[in-house]
Amino acid sequence: MTAAGCEDDAENELDRVSNTLFVQQAASSDVFEIQVSTSAANKASTAEVRQYAQQMVSDHTQARIELKSIAAQKNITVPDSMAPEKQALRDRLSSRNGVAFDKEYMDIQVQVHEENVTMFESAAEQVPDADLRAYARSQLPILRMHLNQARQLKAATDQL
Repeated sequence: MTAAGCEDDAENELDRVSNTLFVQQAASSDVFEIQVSTSAANKASTAEVRQYAQQMVSDHTQARIELKSIAAQKNITVPDSMAPEKQALRDRLSSRNGVAFDKEYMDIQVQVHEENVTMFESAAEQVPDADLRAYARSQLPILRMHLNQARQLKAATDQL
């Protein structure tokens, strides 16, 4: 094998790892959103937070379906679990009730959606696979909308 052949193999491996890493991170975030928002849809004390949570479940469930479809075409396994740092956020939230729950949920929503917008902006430009880049681009307007809504609801719940 030539040196160029080895470099091509290494580059292909890096591309595969980069594609897989994005899929894993996006899937983990979707699992987190679906779990905590399902809880919030039932547990939140304000109708606005419950409505937002229901929208998160719906939108992130749809995003997960789309991601799984693309990942299957690429032979990338989509995890059904969330990253440990997301588990810690979920656990912290589960100990709250009433207005404290609403405030914590909205704080977490702002934090997580800021992270997601940054991740998807990066993926839309840098992920090697064109289909995954297109997926990231298609999700960005939705994630930005979620972030704006989360910021507005956070401001409202901070007043409670």
